[in-house]
Amino acid sequence: MSSKQGFFYTITALHPEVTGSCLLVTVHYPDGNIMMFIVDCGLFQEKPYKQLNSQTLPFTSSKIAFALITHNHADHNGRLPILMKEGFKGKIYTTATTKRHMQFSLLDDYKIMLSNAKEKKQKPWYSEEDIYQVMEHTECCALEETVYVNPNVKVTFLDNGHLLGAASIFVQISCYGEDDLNILFTGDYKPTTIWKEIRQIPEWIRELPKTIVTESTYGYMDSNEVEYHFESDIQKILSQGKSITIFVFAQGRTQEVLYVLKTMQAGGRLSKKIPIYLDGKLAQINTKMYQISEEIDEDKRDFIPENFTLVNKENRQNVISETKQKIILTTSGMADHGPACIYVPEFVSRKDMAFYFSGYVSKDSFANKIMNPKDGKITIKGKDYDVNVDVYSTSEFSSHAKADEMIAKLKEAGNVQLVLINHGQKESQQIFAQKIINAEFTKRVEILSEHSAVVGKFGLIKIMGSKIYSINKPKEDNSTEKYKKEGRIPVRKRFNNYFVCKSR
Repeated sequence: MSSKQGFFYTITALHPEVTGSCLLVTVHYPDGNIMMFIVDCGLFQEKPYKQLNSQTLPFTSSKIAFALITHNHADHNGRLPILMKEGFKGKIYTTATTKRHMQFSLLDDYKIMLSNAKEKKQKPWYSEEDIYQVMEHTECCALEETVYVNPNVKVTFLDNGHLLGAASIFVQISCYGEDDLNILFTGDYKPTTIWKEIRQIPEWIRELPKTIVTESTYGYMDSNEVEYHFESDIQKILSQGKSITIFVFAQGRTQEVLYVLKTMQAGGRLSKKIPIYLDGKLAQINTKMYQISEEIDEDKRDFIPENFTLVNKENRQNVISETKQKIILTTSGMADHGPACIYVPEFVSRKDMAFYFSGYVSKDSFANKIMNPKDGKITIKGKDYDVNVDVYSTSEFSSHAKADEMIAKLKEAGNVQLVLINHGQKESQQIFAQKIINAEFTKRVEILSEHSAVVGKFGLIKIMGSKIYSINKPKEDNSTEKYKKEGRIPVRKRFNNYFVCKSR
């Protein structure tokens, strides 16, 4: 774009689908100067895209003015050490809660990365020193406090129920003599949480014209489609005399499951005589931090169930060997690493045990192999195991808004000129785009993933495809056929590879 076109920005989604979240914003000023910043800098956790983690970041890190981090999940902050290693000198802005949890999560990611690098005989992507540099460069922002990150850009972090410390981020970009360019990044978003009341978007932000960059993880379904059966499943399994291994994620899912188990005990739906164990160092650290967090309503901080024990190397074998009925919570949520790798071979062939996956399970995860064993068997380190456990799963703990909840949030944002959709599987993005168009609250809807959008004071200037990484493209899945059978493939108009919504 020529500088003659004045004051505008280009925003590029540096991730094809869900994980590896990173948005690059390049601001162009009338005098020809440019300024770049990123929103999130995450690891790719989907198998087809993991190869991208070992590639250099698709921009010159030393030229990035600052970074904004929405929350503490590896697919949103896991490549910050790589950013530092490649020469980033600016500040990283996030909430205080996210920073507190992030230092432990990044160190945990580092251990996993080192283990994988050793196994594959590859060089580590970054060093422990790079993590310490990340923390030194990270500054905290209070919710709804507007902060100047440079003379021409101010940011406001907004409340978000996705995760403790998670935020949506409102960015105002200024230029003398020009109207501000405003962008609201939803981040991974959920309108509610068990821990506290979520604040609405302030009125002053609602009144301003803005572009919204929104996630679309569950853009294909509405909240009334979610089935709630975790409690009844737990009761059913225990009534059969079986023990339960619940696979959890270290921050968020672990604490929510513990909260539910405690409420079940209090309500007489779960016997207090059944011991409950938690294994996984990071999950234990996060749990302790939740117990003292001022962000959580005071009456919710005591969420630890009775007859509860932390598991470590010293007592783990006793927990495994104990024949009495028990409930074990262990990381990781997809059984790919952590103590889960110890429990699975010990328990997978036992008929007196049930496995419970408490969240999303990707197609390439070990959890999916357990849920869909080939000929009733799985292979672990070259050894075959019969899958005799009962296997359960639920999506009710999902920390992402469904389509109707997401649209309600977008409407709450007020004066929305343009919606850019990212962070979702391709079919989900397309279905969500049509749902937004049907809601008729914005002039334009575009799919951003693998595209760059050029936006000025009058809205979208153009959108174009962008080849960011060198990648062996994954095969398209057959989810389209699934959606067709369910009648959920939208009838949509496509022009030049982007969605168009008529102005009202």
